[in-house]
Amino acid sequence: MLGEVTLANPNDEAEFIDGNGDCFVTVIDKYGEASSARIRQLEPIHETPIPETHRSLNTLADEIRELNISKGWETPGEEPNIDQMLMLIVGELSEAQEELRDSRAVHDVYFRNSRGEEVLDGKLGYVDEWGKPLKIEGFGIEVADALIRLLHLCARLDLDIDSLVRDKMAFNRTRSFRHGGKAF
Repeated sequence: MLGEVTLANPNDEAEFIDGNGDCFVTVIDKYGEASSARIRQLEPIHETPIPETHRSLNTLADEIRELNISKGWETPGEEPNIDQMLMLIVGELSEAQEELRDSRAVHDVYFRNSRGEEVLDGKLGYVDEWGKPLKIEGFGIEVADALIRLLHLCARLDLDIDSLVRDKMAFNRTRSFRHGGKAF
C-alpha cells in the first residue's frame, strides 16, 4: 500500500511511497520513452542559512574552497593550475549554452539518474534505484557551476573579489554610454 512521505521542505509537494521509503517516479530515457523508476529520499539537505545581510563573495569563495578540499578537488599547499581552472569555468558556460541548444528555458531545472535518464518529479536529496544521487541540471545550474568554479579560483589565488568587484563597478560608472563604440 502506498503512503505519504513528509519531505524536508514543507513547501514541496508530498510524494507517494511504498513501505520501504521508495518513491516511484517517471523517467524519460534518451529516446523519449517513459518508464517508472524508484527513488529514495535521503536525509534532508541542510542549507546554510543566509543572514539578512548578504554574505560576501569572499565568504562564499572560502566556503566553496573548503567544500572542494573536503571532496578531494583541491590539495592544500599544491599550486593551482590556473589555465585548467579557467578552462573548467569555460566548460561550465559551454554546458549552459548546450541547455539552450536543447531548447530548455533558462529557468528550467530538472534531474537525471545515474544512467543519464531524465527523472520527472525529481528533487534534491533523492537517490535513484541504483543508490546514486539524482543530478540537478539546467541552464541556471550550469551558470551556478561556472560561478562556483570562478569563486574557487578567487579563493585559491587569495583574490579579494569583493573589493575587486566594487572597484571595477566604480570604474564602470565613470565610463561613457556604450563606451568604445562596440555593438555589444
